[in-house]
Amino acid sequence: MRYGVIGTGAVGGYLGIKLMHAGYDVHFLARSDFAVIKEKGLMLYSVRGDVYLPEVPVYSSSSAMPPCDVLLVCTKTTANAQLPSVLAPLLASHPLVIMIQNGIGMEEDLAGALPHAKIAGGAAYIAVTKTAPACIRHLDIGKLSLAPFSENTGHELIPVADELTKADVKTTLLPRLDEIRWRKLVWNIPFNGLSVVLNTTTEGILRNEKWRSRAWTLMQEVVEAARACGTAIEKEYAGKMMEMTQKMPSYATSMKDDYDNHRPLEIEYMYQRPASFARRAGFIMHETEVLTRELLEADRLNRKYR
Repeated sequence: MRYGVIGTGAVGGYLGIKLMHAGYDVHFLARSDFAVIKEKGLMLYSVRGDVYLPEVPVYSSSSAMPPCDVLLVCTKTTANAQLPSVLAPLLASHPLVIMIQNGIGMEEDLAGALPHAKIAGGAAYIAVTKTAPACIRHLDIGKLSLAPFSENTGHELIPVADELTKADVKTTLLPRLDEIRWRKLVWNIPFNGLSVVLNTTTEGILRNEKWRSRAWTLMQEVVEAARACGTAIEKEYAGKMMEMTQKMPSYATSMKDDYDNHRPLEIEYMYQRPASFARRAGFIMHETEVLTRELLEADRLNRKYR
């Protein structure tokens, strides 16, 4: 299959490099890093082995890309308003569009704008960061969870998961996308948000008893919100996520990286949408809403540096 990576940042760069290194046909869409990737290729420094691709098919416009079988959408959700116009030139070949983003509700919005698109979704559990243009550093973990969104797309995910796994990205298929989204939020809501408002790393949160307690309270709240919205997550899951984080190297989250580099924060889909969905189901995410207000203020103050 031919893959199109939409957004060659940390996650998109990692997935595309792994697929291409394994011998698959991969084409990259990049905006800010296009010139550097065109000239120098892509570099991955990884705990699982470094990879350098001196030449990669990279494009600054989706209209210049060839037809693809699978589009891996790895852009930040802050750019989702532009996503329909980015994807539209690539839909004539009826590719499977897989939204690998943080948050919840992205697939519904895309389906509303592109009703004939075949859409699936997924969550990346990959401790990875872009340290410089065209340069990706992978610190720990490297797996995906995928699930269908549009009807009759589940069978199309099977070969995608197989090829990703062969490319050293262990990929699990689940029947329900909402379960994938809520499970990832159990980690994303506390650690992404707190890393910004407390100006710290994952290790910093865990080492401070007060901060760790706040993270734990947020994790439990997300589990309860998911249950209210019809997604049952086992009580032990939050503890497993906390244990996983303890075993990881100290890590600056993607939201902290965005904040430090004066980029917009992914607040809408990661915080406002989950809280809105929970309210509709009769559950108030009090702690999440407090954190959301702190993030909105931090984002507002950070804008003057953009």
